[in-house]
Amino acid sequence: MRDNAGENKSKEISEYFTSKGVTNRYATAYEQHQDGLSEAGIKSVMWLARSGMAESGLGGRFWFSAATCGKDCRNATYKERIKNTPWGFLYGEKKDVSKFRPFGCRGYMWLNKDRREKGKTAPRAMEVINLGFASDLNTSAYKVYVEKTGQILTSNQIEFDEGLFPYRKEEMISKLDEGDSEIDILYKASTPIRWLAYTPDLQLATFRKVNMGSDRHLILQAPNDPTAFLKIDQETFFKNLLSTATVHEKARTASAPPDPGTLTRVKGLPNSIDPTKPPKNFRDAMLREDCQEWAAALDKEYMGFKHRRVFELVPLQKGMKLMGMTTRWEYKVTNGVFEKRKVRLCAMGNQQIAGVHFNESDLYAPVLKAHEVRLLVAIAAQHGATIYKYDTSQAFLYGDVDEDLYARAPDWWPEPVPEGYCLQLRKNIYGTRQAARAWHVRLSTWMEEHGYLPVNNEKTIFMKWDDEDFIIHGVFVDDFATIPTSQRLKEEFETLYARDFEVTGGGAMTSFLGLEVEQEPDGIALHLDTYINELIEEYQCIQIPDKVYQTQDSSHGARSAAGQL
Repeated sequence: MRDNAGENKSKEISEYFTSKGVTNRYATAYEQHQDGLSEAGIKSVMWLARSGMAESGLGGRFWFSAATCGKDCRNATYKERIKNTPWGFLYGEKKDVSKFRPFGCRGYMWLNKDRREKGKTAPRAMEVINLGFASDLNTSAYKVYVEKTGQILTSNQIEFDEGLFPYRKEEMISKLDEGDSEIDILYKASTPIRWLAYTPDLQLATFRKVNMGSDRHLILQAPNDPTAFLKIDQETFFKNLLSTATVHEKARTASAPPDPGTLTRVKGLPNSIDPTKPPKNFRDAMLREDCQEWAAALDKEYMGFKHRRVFELVPLQKGMKLMGMTTRWEYKVTNGVFEKRKVRLCAMGNQQIAGVHFNESDLYAPVLKAHEVRLLVAIAAQHGATIYKYDTSQAFLYGDVDEDLYARAPDWWPEPVPEGYCLQLRKNIYGTRQAARAWHVRLSTWMEEHGYLPVNNEKTIFMKWDDEDFIIHGVFVDDFATIPTSQRLKEEFETLYARDFEVTGGGAMTSFLGLEVEQEPDGIALHLDTYINELIEEYQCIQIPDKVYQTQDSSHGARSAAGQL
């Protein structure tokens, strides 16, 4: 399959491929993923081109020559996958690299009689800049740039000075230190450059993140001086964000109780913050007025991974498949009330391979159904019991991993990951295909070990008896709807569960699975007022209907509801 561009549909190239027995097929316009292998190859070539342009100082005007040079170098580089170079694999012979010269170096081209000026005193050579081989012109000659005339010529009669790069900044050469990474070299090429020394009083949230070196150090640009840069490891950077008292001018008031007059979006957030537009990434979060709160949320997420020993640092090995990582940012709002800023580190489970990283027949994780929720409410109303709600923090991190899963660290991860190392998952995390199933197995096993026996085949409802009293748990992933008929059973469960899991909540349930719950002595009411009002506001309805309750009282309502179920 080829790109759907005009040059790929010419008569000559179509006839050539047909003569070789190749069917002409083209990718759909604007859908580059259909030609993924070719696009990936082009991407790797352009990486080499950018490196050549940055190192030589020639810049973007010679990008095509830099890409051609990168292509020639790539074809002559040994690839472990094919145990050969691409050139050798295709032609069956070793590529001659004796004529390779650095891109952008100085050269002196011999001028024959037709090229040089008339007269005995005319120079026999002229200074040129090497642009690599003219392989795009189907010749083995060198392609060179003539500075005086702006011409691009080809010739084989050239002597090169491989240590002289006329367009490279001299300051770059003088500032190179032993052990500099490729990022050091790239940013020392821009002049003038000033490298700052780190001090704890620097407000790094105001710095611009430029790039990250191969040693996992950050390169930051000062906010008011574009020539000042700071190199710092991620752990120090992260600690600075948490310890800085005034990371942002508006952060001083972000944690203060909001003015009731400004709450026009959701209760608990100032008007300046739109809960529907959380940060897009780490840098965006650190530039917001509530960046301190986001930094605290990041620290909480990181400490959860740390305490549960989710990751282990391991060296990269041949054949390892590394998953990417992404971070979800959310202003968590329930029934129109702001709860918290939530950060969730997730694996890109779409990169897992069936049969290698997970078993397709072992992914199903059952959850509590809507009719089961109504049944539990009816039971609670019939026995005059209160329904309590619990939430297991970072629940999926408790599930064990049976397969070998490896991942790259996210950009905000405070622990430095040395070059040549990656993170191996010892526990499941959000995003992996088997995470939900592993957590359900872990939870149901714990329930049965502590005497809470399943009452349905899918093990989403558990029950424990104590003489005439009982306690019921309805489980929806990491949320619990718990119905105890005695305070002793409730306290016993909270003590046992807190020993093995981190749990929040424990108060009377006010909402569950989108339902709003109002618990009164004479019964329990379920309604969707907030959801309905949001629909009315969205579709701009004028007349707002009165509340419509589904009430479960302690006598007829409970029995009739239970009978309907």
